[in-house]
Amino acid sequence: MEGKLIHCVLTQYLPGAEVLLGLAVVIFLAAYGALKEPKTRKPPLPPGPAPEPLLGHYRVVPEDAAFQRYAEWAADFST
Repeated sequence: MEGKLIHCVLTQYLPGAEVLLGLAVVIFLAAYGALKEPKTRKPPLPPGPAPEPLLGHYRVVPEDAAFQRYAEWAADFST
């Protein structure tokens, strides 16, 4: 009698084996995907003048005819 009661309680309140198996597979695949995700790396920045602390390149980049300065930097840094 007690065995039937436990079986009745377990089948009524706990999900079926198929649901648990499906949930386990989904959790496993999510964990596997998170761990095996390729590490995205940013490509290195092109060479250029060294930035200043806090200001960066603010004082180096000209406001007028910036393309000429960029061309000079391209020649200086061989890019």
